[in-house]
Amino acid sequence: MKKDRFYAETGTTDELVYKSAIAFAFEYARQDVNIKKIVLLIGTKQNTGWFELLFGKDNVKHLFSGVKNENGPLLKIETKRTYQGGRDSSEIVITCGLDSIDIYEIDDYSSIAAIIVIPWLINGISKWLQTWSPIEFRTGKSYAAVQSNRPNCIVRMAMDDLSTINMSDGRVTHPLDKDRMKTTIRSLHKYEPSLNGSALLKYLVSELGWPIHVADEIERLIDTLQGGKSFKGGEMTGLQNYYKRWAEKCKENQ
Repeated sequence: MKKDRFYAETGTTDELVYKSAIAFAFEYARQDVNIKKIVLLIGTKQNTGWFELLFGKDNVKHLFSGVKNENGPLLKIETKRTYQGGRDSSEIVITCGLDSIDIYEIDDYSSIAAIIVIPWLINGISKWLQTWSPIEFRTGKSYAAVQSNRPNCIVRMAMDDLSTINMSDGRVTHPLDKDRMKTTIRSLHKYEPSLNGSALLKYLVSELGWPIHVADEIERLIDTLQGGKSFKGGEMTGLQNYYKRWAEKCKENQ
């Protein structure tokens, strides 16, 4: 039986992502009269924070029993432990903050006509994404199409190294961390012709979960150098050593 698979490409999950996913599920159900239930699948009964913001705490309690919508399917919260599936192709499941291993366990249920995966972090569902190349439900683009614009391994390794800087308050403020950012971008600009600021910003936010202000600063540094200008701070020499180290890490991970 054909199953439609969707996901949300996000690094900052909030109640608005779930609101959009639920609206998408009801629209999907409106076009398929066989859909009888929309399941919000959570890890445990305690994982209801976003839904309490959306529906209110008292209404969330009712959702565990199921709430019937007029001329629409039942909306029900289930946990990994309680969900057992149902009749053939009669359900839409929205997974909420679950990782690939949990999603694989229910993905092949015959009762699921469509699955919408909302990750806590995009890295947590990478294996499932690579297996099925689902559709981003808000943009209509497949995961494979999105990946075609993904930074290459060397750029990703550089960003992994840079992820150790302090950005806990949503910005980079320490001078040494700022210098590391500038040195990294100088090295990539000099030796990596594929460097793309906008694609990198998207990767940093959606896959690594970086704060948007920090990712935006990275993009601005790239745009500055690619525009023929420069900036103060960071190392100016020995940049090839950084690039070689990232390239070696990529070879080790092949």
